[in-house]
Amino acid sequence: MSEKKEENSTVQSNGINSVNEVSDVKGSVKQKRRSIISRIRSTFIDKFEDLFEFIGLQIGKHPLVFIICTTLLVSLCLVGNLFTPEDNEENMQWVPFNARYRDDQKIVTKYFPSNARFQQFIAEAPNVLTADVIKVLWEIDLKIRNSNSSGKAFTDLCLEAAPGVCLSSSIFQIWFYDPAVIDALNDSEILSKVNSETIDPGVNQKIDVKQYIGGVVENDEKIVSAKSLVFTYFVKDEKSQSKKEVIENWEQEYLDILANDSIPDLKFYRTSARSFGDEGGGEIRKDLVNLLIGYCLVVVYLIVILGEFNCVDQKIYVAIAGLITIILSYFVSYGIAGYLKIGTSNLHSILPFLLLGIGVDDLFIIAIEWKNLESDTTSPVDVKISKMLRHAGVSIVVTSVTDIVAFGVGATTIIPALRSFCIYASIGILSVFTLTIVFFVPIFALDSRRGKAKLNACCCCYNHGEAYEPNKCSKMSLLSLFLKKIYSPVVFFRPLQIFIIAAALAFQGITLYGSIKLEQEFDIRWFVPTDSYLTEYFEASDRFYPSSGITASIYFIDVDYYQDKSNISAIYDGIDHLNYVRDNSSIFWYASFIDWMRNPTKFNATEQTYISNDWPNSEENFMYFVNKFLLQASKFRGSVKIISNEIKASKMDFQHVLLYSSKTEITALDEVYNAIDSLPLRQGIAFAFSSSYSGIEMNRQIQEELYRNLLMAFVCVFIICFILLADILMCIYVSVCVIMTLISVCGCMYFWGLTIDTVSSVILIIAIGLSVDYSAHIGHRFLTEQGNRKERAENALYFIGPAVISGAASTFLSFILLAPSTSYVFSVFFKVFLLVVSFGLMNGLLILPVILSLIGPSSYKAEEKTQTENSDNTAPTMQEKFDNL
Repeated sequence: MSEKKEENSTVQSNGINSVNEVSDVKGSVKQKRRSIISRIRSTFIDKFEDLFEFIGLQIGKHPLVFIICTTLLVSLCLVGNLFTPEDNEENMQWVPFNARYRDDQKIVTKYFPSNARFQQFIAEAPNVLTADVIKVLWEIDLKIRNSNSSGKAFTDLCLEAAPGVCLSSSIFQIWFYDPAVIDALNDSEILSKVNSETIDPGVNQKIDVKQYIGGVVENDEKIVSAKSLVFTYFVKDEKSQSKKEVIENWEQEYLDILANDSIPDLKFYRTSARSFGDEGGGEIRKDLVNLLIGYCLVVVYLIVILGEFNCVDQKIYVAIAGLITIILSYFVSYGIAGYLKIGTSNLHSILPFLLLGIGVDDLFIIAIEWKNLESDTTSPVDVKISKMLRHAGVSIVVTSVTDIVAFGVGATTIIPALRSFCIYASIGILSVFTLTIVFFVPIFALDSRRGKAKLNACCCCYNHGEAYEPNKCSKMSLLSLFLKKIYSPVVFFRPLQIFIIAAALAFQGITLYGSIKLEQEFDIRWFVPTDSYLTEYFEASDRFYPSSGITASIYFIDVDYYQDKSNISAIYDGIDHLNYVRDNSSIFWYASFIDWMRNPTKFNATEQTYISNDWPNSEENFMYFVNKFLLQASKFRGSVKIISNEIKASKMDFQHVLLYSSKTEITALDEVYNAIDSLPLRQGIAFAFSSSYSGIEMNRQIQEELYRNLLMAFVCVFIICFILLADILMCIYVSVCVIMTLISVCGCMYFWGLTIDTVSSVILIIAIGLSVDYSAHIGHRFLTEQGNRKERAENALYFIGPAVISGAASTFLSFILLAPSTSYVFSVFFKVFLLVVSFGLMNGLLILPVILSLIGPSSYKAEEKTQTENSDNTAPTMQEKFDNL
């Protein structure tokens, strides 16, 4: 019996030992994992803190040295603005680098260069086919033709259809621009002429009157009235800048003529070659006034938040210095990019708002950390600056590096305008971070010296004396008190926390649905303001002359037209039978030439000896007949490029059916590409091209590029957060907040009627950086606090929450004036940025603190204490830490 007891005792003892061994193993693994993270923190966080403490100490001792050196370096960077290249190919900014459109466009430009600038206006009246209206329009037409600018008349600048004949297009062609005939017209004669056939003797072709008339009313297949007429003028497209300026001045004169002519019951809708650049860029420049007002509002807000309402502790000059820091960062980014020869686009107009939002956030972090040191009244200013920068520096690094990386990833995109913006943004954010440390902090240090000496905040010459004590009311932080006394008790009330989490999950479900439904759509015309005369022209054009589809051409380069008739004809026949090409819309000189060759009555006896089976019997005879054909069929002369009696290039025109969405456009484009690629030629190449294809090529890539950039940016941001926060659980929580913000923003974009395009893509990349900012500050502060989870979450809100709220509020102030903007760029920016700030703030100040109070990770100090208890090593001194850097 005793032996059995001993045996049982031994078994129990062994079991206990086994459990202890397992526990020891688990504890060892846990300790090892904790040791790895501690080493990461020691490697990065501790050394960063020591570095910033060292820099802060030097800044506190020598602020003027830092200010002067920084000013010199900034001045050097600003010179780079002189080297920013001018973008002469604005339409190519949106075409992906790998798009076949780019290579095709070079070939088309080589053989069929665009040598004309397009001017057009639409006249609208209850009935334009009356003698009174026609005669008024004739006067307007004469005024335009006789207009002159910079000493040059229209006849000097126009593109000529024939020597001395300006190329234009209007209903007056049916009267051959004869003033005597037009002046004598009556209503019945106008309708009779419109409904009869008129042959243009210049090209020996019937004039299609319906191309000029819109809003047609017919009776028994006869036109009885119409609501609009369209007039088109062509001027030369000069490459010389001085000649181009003369032409643009004439175009402005033409626009002014139409804008200033006020005729009852007659309205003009106008456009010119310069209109898109003027209206798109002009609206942006107009909204820059709102930007300036927004910056002034931010200055006032900075003065209120950074300082205190007493004579000594106000921060007027600090607030102005903070704004100057951000403005300098903007110009530095342009300067450095200028040295790198990187161009700009319309997207760059939102860069000042971006830098303001990120820069102000950094300023508030520094100011809040300084306020947290108010109890230290004995340390000199340089020591307090070093302590302030030790705590604020790492927090600023986390957010700045994540923003830089997010845009750095965006800079790998294949869309030029997006790549350029992301490069500028990365340089700008790096400039904000650098200038905040080496320019703003030294000014802050000087102001702190002034405050310690009791000098007046506005008039530094006046000393209030050592006996001066600021009123207690001015020392109170109402925002901090609100967070501590009202907000925190509500947010950390356990039953309410359950409701908050449930509501957040439900809202995520709704916005996730919207995110899935969010479509990719973009139209370059959106860049024109909604109240612009150009928008009115687009609307009138769509109303009176609805397009039946995109017009395009198939170009044949170095093709053997004599030997390869069957393959060339197969392309012509195949295009007409595609799903997204309008039936019988193809117009090809080669097909007409083949039909022409089949009529022997066109040729004399000698020429008939050059023909065998309705086809020339040699290449030499082939070119003889081609030249003869083009002399007779003048409409095809511009479609064939003959050099040294050899056809180097030619084109076939066709028209797509009406394409209602970006997806349909992409499908139609691929259909044409595949059809041509599947029909190889004996020699040379054939490809489809249209200026409208540039937008389709961008639409093909933008959504894929957005998802790629967001994924890569998110992965990079997670890695950086892990390195700089050195806590895997906190990185996961911050990442969850970022994902929730993106889902919420995309979902609300769908419900707001927005789409995925270049502008919204940029702001979604910004969303990663800003949402990290709002969450990472709270997370980093939570990790540095001591106590239980709830206490640490409350302290994080109390100490860093005001800075996060102030940063978001100042960002909101900077762009709130863009709400009524009619510019597409600023309108979308306002809407999406509002969503980013709102949801980023909600997740950073509501969802994250709730999660941290329930299942937050342990603090740095708790882990350090545990590690210290298990280590006999003596902690290094501050001097040793600096020596190890």
